[in-house]
Amino acid sequence: MSWFVSILIGLLTAGFGALFGFFVADQAVRWLRVSTFEGAAGYAVMLWALLALIGGLVVGIVVSRWLGGPGVAGAARGLGYGVLILGVGIVACGGLAWLAAEHEPEIAGQALDLGFEVRLPAGMAKPVREPYSFYASLHSGGRSVMDDLHEDEMHQVDGHWIVPGTVPIVTARRDRVLGIVLKPAPEQYFDLPLPPKPGPDDQQWSGWFTTSFLADRSAPLPDQQYWVRYRVQFRPPPPYVAPDREATGK
Repeated sequence: MSWFVSILIGLLTAGFGALFGFFVADQAVRWLRVSTFEGAAGYAVMLWALLALIGGLVVGIVVSRWLGGPGVAGAARGLGYGVLILGVGIVACGGLAWLAAEHEPEIAGQALDLGFEVRLPAGMAKPVREPYSFYASLHSGGRSVMDDLHEDEMHQVDGHWIVPGTVPIVTARRDRVLGIVLKPAPEQYFDLPLPPKPGPDDQQWSGWFTTSFLADRSAPLPDQQYWVRYRVQFRPPPPYVAPDREATGK
């Protein structure tokens, strides 16, 4: 095989590498959640595609010289082996990116939400939705997700207002902190003893607990301290039924 043909095979392999590398890199930045701020994700994709292009050129030339042969059949064999080897390498890199990515925990292949109820202190007035003051947040593994509380499902039990809500569980980490924002009390946080990968047992309601703290890790005033209970549920959640009503069947 002449050097001209080897270089031509290298260029064809490089073209395949750039296209396939671009596709895999585009998926990888999504799996790894690379920030799009100032085009960081786009630069990462282009860099990966460029490396695949250069790698394809080198692989194509080397493999064609090593495994190719004379004539059209030899050139086709060299090109085929070059594309195969490069493709396996790109897929392997993509697989490593997928393994390194943070995946949402699931039960039986279904995505999960954290369902919870907030019990307000006795005598505290019914919460009223205000801008930036009627939501919950779930912090885990450096990520935070927020969702509105369920205003239309609030109810009273023994003089306490109960405010339900849900937030998506997006990471398989142990450090989960639930934040509750309801005016006029300050935002309160709860450390949740929820395993990284919840199981069927975690779909049962927990007991009430009140180990809440403020943003500065101090304890809230006793007349402002919330109580919380929670469970894991499938997304989208089932029709809401208050735990007390579940127990009585009413």
